[in-house]
Amino acid sequence: MHTLLLKHPQAVDAERQVSVSTDMGESVNMWRRRPDAVQLRPTYPGASVSDVKFLADGRLALVRDPQKPPSRRGDPNE
Repeated sequence: MHTLLLKHPQAVDAERQVSVSTDMGESVNMWRRRPDAVQLRPTYPGASVSDVKFLADGRLALVRDPQKPPSRRGDPNE
């Protein structure tokens, strides 16, 4: 066994234990020191995002507050 230490100025250091063979490859995902971030906003004015969950495939599931959106004057669906 060997210790593989990965360093990158924009990522957190990563250390892995590897067994070396004559023909091998290693795939490593590293965490960024400063992750990209996007502000989450509600789907319509007056709503609010009440929770966010990570799905197994890496996507996000947003849970919005179940409040009814503000009514618009003259809306025939009211």
